[in-house]
Amino acid sequence: MKPKLKSYALVTGNATNLVELVTLAATGIQIMTLDGELIVAGVLPVQEMGYIVLITSVGNDSGITFTIVGTDVDGAAQTEVVTGPNATTTVSTKFFRSISSITASGDTAGDVSIGTSNATLSALTPTLALDMYSPATSVAVNISGTINYDLLKCFERPTAGDELNFVAGGLATQTTDGNTAYAAPVGGVRVEVNSYTNGATLKLAVVQSRQV
Repeated sequence: MKPKLKSYALVTGNATNLVELVTLAATGIQIMTLDGELIVAGVLPVQEMGYIVLITSVGNDSGITFTIVGTDVDGAAQTEVVTGPNATTTVSTKFFRSISSITASGDTAGDVSIGTSNATLSALTPTLALDMYSPATSVAVNISGTINYDLLKCFERPTAGDELNFVAGGLATQTTDGNTAYAAPVGGVRVEVNSYTNGATLKLAVVQSRQV
C-alpha cells in the first residue's frame, strides 16, 4: 500500500471560541448564537480534527441541559446532551468535528460561554483506514509544540460501516515523536490528544507491506 501521511494543526483552545459570554433569559428552550472565533456563518464548519466541547458557567446551571448537534470525527451525525455546570466548567464526552447548533433547555443563572479545551481530553483525529490484507504495518506520530497523545487502533473495516472498537495502539500518554509496528492486520488508526499547547501540530504516517 502507498504510504499515508496526514497532518493536523490543532485549533487554539479557549472557553469562548464557539459561544462568547451570554446570559440566556428568554425563558424555555433557547437556540444559542454560535459567535466564537471558530464560527463561520453561524456554524462550526468541518475541522481537521474532532474536539471536546467545554461549557463554562458563572452561576449554577446544573438544572438545565445543553444539546450539541453536529458530526463526529468521521462525518457521522451525532448529538450529545450535557448537563450544565455549577459555577465551573463541564465537558462533552463526544468529539465534535462540526457543530450545527447548541440549544439550552432553559435560562442560565448568569453568563455562560462555550468553547474547546486543550487540557485533559481534547481532540481526536479522523480514522485513518488501513489495508487489512497487509499484515505488516508501521505507524509514526510526529509532533511540534507540546502534545500528550495516545495512538489507538481498531480491527474493523472503517470503510464497511462497521461499528469501530478502538483499543490501545502501542503509544500511550506520549509526549514526544513515537513509532510502533503491528504484525497482524489492523483496520484503522486514530490519534487521541489528551492535552496540547496552542500552535501545536501533529503528523500521522503509516506504511504497510504484504510481506511479513
